Amino acid sequence: MRQMLIILSLLVLGGVATYQSEVKTKAKPTPEATIGQPVESMQKGMKQDKGMSENPVAQEVSSHIEQQPSQTIVMGAKAPAFELPGMDGTTYKFSGPRQKPLILNFWASWCGPCKMEATDLQKIYEKNKDNADFYAVNLTKSDDLDSVKAFVDTYKLTMPILYDQNETAAKLYQILAIPTTFIIDQNGVVTYKVMGPIQPGMFQSEVDKVVKAKK
Repeated sequence: MRQMLIILSLLVLGGVATYQSEVKTKAKPTPEATIGQPVESMQKGMKQDKGMSENPVAQEVSSHIEQQPSQTIVMGAKAPAFELPGMDGTTYKFSGPRQKPLILNFWASWCGPCKMEATDLQKIYEKNKDNADFYAVNLTKSDDLDSVKAFVDTYKLTMPILYDQNETAAKLYQILAIPTTFIIDQNGVVTYKVMGPIQPGMFQSEVDKVVKAKK
């Protein structure tokens, strides 16, 4: 198992924090990350994901997501329904068609790339909060609440912070690496997906598309 993890660490690409079984280590930066797929299918899946980050950053390997999905959710797919508690005490639900598009970001406080994009995500939220909802889903099973709250305070995040305490949403959305961010239109369809830190200009243009389509 250790040998396989070392090989995967060498093969995967940087810019995201990845999930693997039994270890949490740091590896040298490489261009992209994925888990639980053969390299050939990994490369095919990467080509389907629009707007992936190419920023090389340190890769962090964790032990907490248990599933090994055969593929990730791609653009054009129906976004799975979920219900999660929020830091503010509110229960947040998503179940298909809705009045506003939804931005859905998966993150953890220990994730280096999540720190890189936190300020940009807050700006995206502030600019679009009247026209689109934004849920920042913390992978709480792999995190701790004190660190989560410290992260939110440090980066002055004001969007709803959801606690994915049992990996419910992470499994439904087949999260292989974080950060991963989805844009979901008012019909409940995934229109855009980013694995790794967002590129603010490109991401905002995709938000604009779903907001205009809503009108």
